Amino acid sequence: MRRILSNGIWAVLEPLLNAAKASPVGAKPKLSDREFLEAVLYRARTGLPWRDLPDDFGDWNAVHQRFKRWRLSGVWGRLFAAMPKESPLEGAKLLFIDSTTSRAHQHAAGAEKKRPRTEKSSKTTRPSGVPAGASPARSSSSAPTRTPPSR
Repeated sequence: MRRILSNGIWAVLEPLLNAAKASPVGAKPKLSDREFLEAVLYRARTGLPWRDLPDDFGDWNAVHQRFKRWRLSGVWGRLFAAMPKESPLEGAKLLFIDSTTSRAHQHAAGAEKKRPRTEKSSKTTRPSGVPAGASPARSSSSAPTRTPPSR
């Protein structure tokens, strides 16, 4: 499998990553930080779901949970903030934002905008053209409700 992180990039990235992590407590994960970052970059590059990560990266759920923990604890933000501007890592920030994987909701495209109601029309007439006070509201029926016969 083709890797993204070269030895030169990892030499710059490793100390920044160690500083960005909140604390070194806890059990050491099976997957090294470098392999974990490779898995995250692989997923960002291919756009596949977490469950479809190749077995080379270990258990997909372990990778996903670690990614989620790092997001919630702010490791990603601290890592990106610590990256020097003039380094081979500057392009790494762009790897996570790509228009091919940013999708709009299916209902977000092509619909006409609703016209705002004017105060005059919303208070005096309904969309059907019937005056507002001419009939009871639908939720309050004037007909008596039926009660089931008691046994």
